[in-house]
Amino acid sequence: MAPKAPTEAEIQAAAEQLGLLDEHGRYDRAKRGHLAKAVMIACAERKSAAKANTNRSRFVAEVAALESELITAGVTPQTTAGVVAAMSAALWRGVREETAQL
Repeated sequence: MAPKAPTEAEIQAAAEQLGLLDEHGRYDRAKRGHLAKAVMIACAERKSAAKANTNRSRFVAEVAALESELITAGVTPQTTAGVVAAMSAALWRGVREETAQL
């Protein structure tokens, strides 16, 4: 799916943030394409960062749930630590696969 083109308001806001507005609050129209691309890149980076944060949060929750279940089942802390360490890579792959489908 192609990223959506930014609106004129988004381009105007980017020009303002970058200090490219003249004394009348306008930007050089020759730079419109570059500004639009910058807005699209910034949007993609925000989405990527949000997805990475979701991945980390889910991973931590999965690890905590596994640890809790093992302790509740009476597994010793040392063995619990070993099992959690051994399962971490598989848990991480599972979380990444789940969130990739979102």
